Amino acid sequence: MALKHCIGFFFSGILGCFAQEDSLRVRYFKKFDDNISTKLSINSTSNSFVLNDVVNNRRYDIVPNDRERIDLSLGYRAIAVSFGFAPDFLATNKDNSDSKLFNLNFRAFHNQWTQSFDLYSQSGFYLKTGDVSVVLPDMKTFKIGGQTSYVLNKNFSFRAMAAQSEWQQKSAGSLIPTLSLYYTKFRFKIEDFDETAHIYTAAISPAYYYNFVIRKNFYISLGTAPGIGMEYVDSDISALYQIEFNVALGYASDTFFAGINSNVKSFTSNTGSDVQWGDAVARGEIYVGYRFKPPKKLTEISEKINEKLPFKK
Repeated sequence: MALKHCIGFFFSGILGCFAQEDSLRVRYFKKFDDNISTKLSINSTSNSFVLNDVVNNRRYDIVPNDRERIDLSLGYRAIAVSFGFAPDFLATNKDNSDSKLFNLNFRAFHNQWTQSFDLYSQSGFYLKTGDVSVVLPDMKTFKIGGQTSYVLNKNFSFRAMAAQSEWQQKSAGSLIPTLSLYYTKFRFKIEDFDETAHIYTAAISPAYYYNFVIRKNFYISLGTAPGIGMEYVDSDISALYQIEFNVALGYASDTFFAGINSNVKSFTSNTGSDVQWGDAVARGEIYVGYRFKPPKKLTEISEKINEKLPFKK
């Protein structure tokens, strides 16, 4: 009888330690898996390119016309999706009637895994070299791809920074190994010259992010992701270098959240040939959002879907 009590006391102590560890971990951030998160933002997104003529030592910047977009984002449980458009009534867009920009961003979470999906389609560029600037109204680019990441520190909330579906309540950071895969179709057209390039890139990076919590409701998030990989352009393979920076400042509470977010992702190839490519995606946004309980019917449908998919609450 005494042996049974000792065994029971032993295992109760072990389970109590695990429960205490989980309790401490939960206090680092608060989850809102059972809430719908809505976000309205005004942002500027662009995919620009650099062409280096090694022989003549000349740099060509291929820059899209500035376009500001209005985005609407919805997040519920493991899924976050956003879509946007660039209306002409915004001041920056009024002089860019020949420019077009469409992008779609999707992000899914599963435990410590996160998967992003990005699509960019744009037309209307400037070719700049030195003091010369040439309009390229017929130039078009299309980019599709995404990133697969794994958060090593369970106390760090990547969702709080990337999707605002959680609330980081105690400062924490994490190393986040990331795999990036993208395809870009680049059509360069000017007068009688019309060429299309197909660019495939793959890179791995040991990204690191940190959420600084300031006076409970305010936070600053910083992140960087240097990486290396390969680029395949029209049968030519070359080394690829990636660098990504993220800076965010925000306010979070149980229902209302708002903030400013800036992200720059840059790819540079080292072909050793006469011409070298550079590719950068920059995004800045100002947003406000609100969380609320979903309709009961939506919860029931979500529960049925969760039973068949690997995503958890």
